[in-house]
Amino acid sequence: MKKLNSLFFIALTLIFIHGCRDKHIEKRNFTANVPVYVSYEQMRQGVNTSNPTSLKNPGKIYVPGNYLFVNERFKGIHVVDNQNQESPQHISFISIPGNNDMEIKDGYLYADSYVDLVVIDIKDPQNAFETR
Repeated sequence: MKKLNSLFFIALTLIFIHGCRDKHIEKRNFTANVPVYVSYEQMRQGVNTSNPTSLKNPGKIYVPGNYLFVNERFKGIHVVDNQNQESPQHISFISIPGNNDMEIKDGYLYADSYVDLVVIDIKDPQNAFETR
């Protein structure tokens, strides 16, 4: 009887194991985020003023006086002359890698750059430059 119980248990186990196999193996694709490492020197070299560019992914807007400072998420800040509200003029683009937030006080623009804080002199918004 013990032998019969053992054989029955083994047969039942083999049936269950066979039933657990995938009949149709499907391929799955996964997307993974990969970290990008940049030194502080390389990150700070990315802060510069260039010709105006078009808005693609705008974020926050800051309006001190007759100018608009429009954040391009994770890229930088657009400077727009808004003296003629019917026809605003794009003046420049301040490239700030990883930028998502900004604040303006006393003629200085404070902006984040990933984990860094960048201070830009905007007393003359057409000739903005980073202070050191």
